[in-house]
Parts: sequence; structure tokens; C-alpha cells
Amino acid sequence: MAAFNLTLLLSTLTLTASRSAASLSTGQHPMAHSTLATQQQPHKRQQQAAGARYYATWTEDAMCSSKLSETFESWEESFGSLEECCEVVFGWAMEDCLRE
Repeated sequence: MAAFNLTLLLSTLTLTASRSAASLSTGQHPMAHSTLATQQQPHKRQQQAAGARYYATWTEDAMCSSKLSETFESWEESFGSLEECCEVVFGWAMEDCLRE
């Protein structure tokens, strides 16, 4: 078991070192290949201009609402339009969501 763990550790270190070397030769940041850097985000906050974004409110009077993009927390999901919010979150009640 110890030999397996050592082999796994060495494989991980070798992979990390080779990615870092490749990153240095291409000018990329070594962490660009990390899990966090490759996760899919519902939206790209860094590329958005300031403006209104929509989010699910889950209330009877407004299923989706809007607020300024800079007021969203990093963990909050937001959408570029009311239609997108309604479709993604309330696809089963799209007409009701859009009526608001």
C-alpha cells in the first residue's frame, strides 16, 4: 500500500512539474491548469460590463428579479436576461415566470 501511495504521489508531482514547465515556456501562469481555473461558471463576471443581471428569487410575486451585476456575491448565479433566468431555473413554469 505504501508503494502504491508513493507511486501516486510521484506521478502527481511529475504531472505538476511538467505542466509548470510547459506553462513557463508558453508564458501561461502555472496555476492555469488547476481544477479551479477549469471549472465551468454560469457566467463570466470578469468580462461583463456593469449593468443589471437577473437571479431566481423563488417568490410568488417575482420568480426572477434583477440587480446590479457588481452587487452579486461570487457564489450567486446570475443571468443576462429575464428569459434566460426563467428558462434555466423555472423551465417548467416559463410562462408564469415571464408574466411578472
